[in-house]
Amino acid sequence: MSHLHLPDGVVPGPWLVAGYLGAAALLALAVLRLRRQDWVAALPRLGGVAGMMLLAMSIPLGFLPYHLNLTVLAGVVLGPWGGALAGFCVCLLLALVGHGGITVLGLNTLVLGGEAVVGWALYRLARLRLPPALAAGLATLVTLSLSMAAVVAFLAVALSGTGFEIRRFLPLALPFLGVGAVVEAGVVGALTGFLGAVRPDLLEGRVPARRPL
Repeated sequence: MSHLHLPDGVVPGPWLVAGYLGAAALLALAVLRLRRQDWVAALPRLGGVAGMMLLAMSIPLGFLPYHLNLTVLAGVVLGPWGGALAGFCVCLLLALVGHGGITVLGLNTLVLGGEAVVGWALYRLARLRLPPALAAGLATLVTLSLSMAAVVAFLAVALSGTGFEIRRFLPLALPFLGVGAVVEAGVVGALTGFLGAVRPDLLEGRVPARRPL
């Protein structure tokens, strides 16, 4: 649900423009915040996380009309701004293969990038009292719940004049989306616990500082 599986021509133009402007602001902020870090050395990590996200999104969860996103895990491993960049890369590749239109690329970048930022913040907050696995699982569940609520509110407002009545859609979709969010929380929690056991340095949410010349 967090990724807008909408073709081109569905969302009104002003919302698309706002999405691109918001995504540009998010990516610019991410680049500015990361300029002191050695992203040449960290590109393999970013590419690996983005590839893992794409792989997760290509695997259906059986009877659930839902796929994993792993955006919170991206935020945990790459940090909020690296996670936002990974979300943009994933959205761009998905748009190029027709998994959502090109015109909604900005909106999708805001959704996935926002999940990485919010998920990272909630994870760091939960880590004050909980072990990594539980903190990541809780952060994922809360983040996806907030994201789904935001997407539903957006669809209700943006598509209000198109004849699409989201009230008829929600009673059928919400139970599946809720179960999907719980499943993803369990998967992200398990993966975070595994990384904490074998590579705890990956859970620091940052990449090495830029080395002086």
